[in-house]
Amino acid sequence: MASTPALTFADLLRSHRAAAGLTQEELAERARLSVDAVSTLERGTRRTPRKDTVALLAEALDLAPEDRTAFVAAATAARRTSSAARRATSAALAVSPPDSPVPHAAGGGDVQTDATTIVINPPRSIAPFFEKSWSAMQPHIIVVAALSLMLLTIVGLLLPLVVPTFPWTLGLVAGAITLALLGAVILARPLRLTLVHQWREARKSFVAVASVALTLVVVLTSLFVTAPAQSQRGGYDFSYTYHRPTHLGGSITIGWAQTLQTLAPNWIGDGVQWFTTSPIWQGCVIQLPDQTLGLAGWKADQCTNVPTVGNGGESTDAKTTTFHIDSRAVWSDGVPITADDFLFGQRLAADPNLTGGSPFDQMTLTALDAHTVQIRWAAPYPDYLTALGYLFPVPLHVYATGKYSNIFNPTTDAYDSALAQQLRKTPAFNTTIAVDNGPFTVQKFVPDNQVVLAKNPRFFSNFFHTPALDKITLIPAAKDYLPQLAVPLNPVPQMEVDVIDQYLRGWLDLALPLTPLNLSQVGNIPGNQVEIGSAADTIELGFNQRSVAPNAQANGGASIFTDRTVRQAFIEAFNRCAAVQSLLGGVKCGDPTIFTDESDTTAAVAAYDPSFKLPMYNPPDAARLMEAAGYHLVDGVRRNKDGVNPLTLTLVVSPGASGSITIAQQMQQDFSKNLAIGVTIEDDQIAFWSHTSSIHTGAFDLMLEDSQNSVDPIGRLTLDKGPSFTSAEGNAFGIIDVQASQRDQLAAQTLSDTQRAVILLNLHRYFSQQYYVEPMYINDVIALKKPTLCNFKLWPDPGSLLWNIADWYVAPTCP
Repeated sequence: MASTPALTFADLLRSHRAAAGLTQEELAERARLSVDAVSTLERGTRRTPRKDTVALLAEALDLAPEDRTAFVAAATAARRTSSAARRATSAALAVSPPDSPVPHAAGGGDVQTDATTIVINPPRSIAPFFEKSWSAMQPHIIVVAALSLMLLTIVGLLLPLVVPTFPWTLGLVAGAITLALLGAVILARPLRLTLVHQWREARKSFVAVASVALTLVVVLTSLFVTAPAQSQRGGYDFSYTYHRPTHLGGSITIGWAQTLQTLAPNWIGDGVQWFTTSPIWQGCVIQLPDQTLGLAGWKADQCTNVPTVGNGGESTDAKTTTFHIDSRAVWSDGVPITADDFLFGQRLAADPNLTGGSPFDQMTLTALDAHTVQIRWAAPYPDYLTALGYLFPVPLHVYATGKYSNIFNPTTDAYDSALAQQLRKTPAFNTTIAVDNGPFTVQKFVPDNQVVLAKNPRFFSNFFHTPALDKITLIPAAKDYLPQLAVPLNPVPQMEVDVIDQYLRGWLDLALPLTPLNLSQVGNIPGNQVEIGSAADTIELGFNQRSVAPNAQANGGASIFTDRTVRQAFIEAFNRCAAVQSLLGGVKCGDPTIFTDESDTTAAVAAYDPSFKLPMYNPPDAARLMEAAGYHLVDGVRRNKDGVNPLTLTLVVSPGASGSITIAQQMQQDFSKNLAIGVTIEDDQIAFWSHTSSIHTGAFDLMLEDSQNSVDPIGRLTLDKGPSFTSAEGNAFGIIDVQASQRDQLAAQTLSDTQRAVILLNLHRYFSQQYYVEPMYINDVIALKKPTLCNFKLWPDPGSLLWNIADWYVAPTCP
């Protein structure tokens, strides 16, 4: 008599659920299982229930003791049968010929088998797939682990060679474990044979694990690249300064051809500050020295993003600017940088008693929260990014203490200018600088002598790299520090000569900032050590149209230069090319690009128009123009309009153009020879800083000046020439031109970078056509740099040459 087959676990589960009067959903809810889990067990699709699952179902069905025993036994028998089937399948596969077909499920299904039958069940979820993969991998886990560790060893040891901030620890730990495993394999022959067998069985599993490992390595590497030594997630485009630092550590010495008395932020210290802004003070945003980039050239520094109209940071009427301070930005003492620090910095920068002024005095700052600041402008200010780039926070928690505790209260907006003036005079504000937020902190500062900077371990930027150098020594070229040469090379300033000499002696790694006047002194330095970059300033001749000009007193109270015919006559009477040739040397006056081919200048000055040509040198026509304007030649002397008094002029040379004194001398000769006009030259270097010079009072007729146009393509021409201003300070030449003012105002009201660049280009062209100023030559900036100093890149403005100092590094060779 045939025996009745034993009920399977699936049969018992269905029977007990029906007896209890429960649906699958009700049973799943009672057992705290999914409906799908109950369904697959009842259908027999899943034949190996876990022990805890069986216990939960027995409890939910409230089985009697004898029924519970049979229920658990059926589940146990199912697991044993499944295990035996897997072993039989493995044995069959092991002895199968290489070309014999292997049962598999199309689409990655499960293959279940017993001694006589192969059952193919497609996977219903990804979880069973991983369960089976793990089960298949377990017997070969030693090989998989060893090979994975070996892969990590290779990656960990090689990556630091490319990314110096990638931790060596990862490779060293993995390498030690791998060496231990390899040693055990070599010493134990049985283990070696076992591993060889396991490798044959585990090759596919290792490929899967290696793929996952490589993916993780790529992800981790990208994190280390963008956040090398801290939790920053910057997106710095290292291609702009060549590449990422390949070496960490080291120190450099920089010689600077200027004096230096203060390190205070916002240019409000007690003394001259030239170049130390970038190393020790950081702002909200930073601009790349490439005007062709437009708005894309602005990058978030210690803010989360660059305020624009698109992201809500700038209002469409240019009256409101909102910026967000990154919560990860901290002072060098670890205290977070907050909105109050920016409010404090603006109040100091706007204080007229601290030499503050535009544009900071046009701002009203409000802290919307601890890390959000809103600027309300007194008038529409589209050039807001330039202002924001120069607005530095000042650590309120450091300076507003002790006797200065009431200097500024952000809550009440109370500000004490008298206390601020006292603070400005203190060494703590000018020379010690215990707390800053730049890539380097001040270790030592002796004014006009030496500045020693050390790496700031808490430096944060959304754009710059964590500083690679450990130490920087800055040496201003002051007379009481650098040795003087016996014979000054006039007209080159002596400080520049000293810095070049220091570099030639091998005492400096970098010499800054030099001008085209120094090219004759650096001829014996290898070309790869002479960096020439575009400056945003030009040497120009300007014409004073104000009634206080000396010539106006003899001409009825009106300057002769209000007449465009006269301005053109002076341009045609001056041999500009010969003057520049005598100053710089090597200039070919027959070259049609003489004033447009100096280095790569046209790329840096967005508003510069190389296609525009000034009138050629033409002495006979210049004399004719003066006659036509009513200034006649009598007895070989040019007279005022009264026909009696000789026409004499004062030519003042501004401090920025003092190195070009030979050009002023050439003008003096040409105006005397070609126009019969006597010219007196006045060098205004000393009087200018005391505000008693003729530049400030307007008592000059002609000015040879260093015109520092904004490096920002949306900076306005009127910042230098001022046709829209009536005050002497904002309009030194007294230019009154309705058309120029209208174009300037149009540029000020246009937010689009592209449109403003077009307007300003036309404004520059119009200005040159009206001959308010005559460009002499573009004043390129020059640096001497050792080939081991990498990532240094010149900025168009000589005052910002250390703009990317955080990314500099020293290496045997630079890419």
